[in-house]
Amino acid sequence: MNLWLPLAVIVFIEGLALHTWQYRREAGALWQSWLQASKGLWLLALLINSRSTSLQQVTTSHEAGTALSLMACYFWFRFVAQLSGDDRRMPRNVLRALDGVLCVGCVLSLTNNW
Repeated sequence: MNLWLPLAVIVFIEGLALHTWQYRREAGALWQSWLQASKGLWLLALLINSRSTSLQQVTTSHEAGTALSLMACYFWFRFVAQLSGDDRRMPRNVLRALDGVLCVGCVLSLTNNW
């Protein structure tokens, strides 16, 4: 299987994340940059998972992909919330609770072998 196309897509997405990082002071650009970076790394984990031969590599890349997919969902929510202005109306406790759910979910997906 030729790896050039998936790697080109990953490099393009990461380049888009770096380009968006320049505009991080604009509304939504910071969360969009983090979203693009997590999506690129998620695709890389999926590519590694598809090319792995040992069970340990498959398990590790699957755990990393699960954590990165959770992060992509969170960054997408924060991006939409910031663009719509709901992040200013949302109580800080709700945002901190979402941060905690993300952290616990990532830790569980990286440490739990189930």
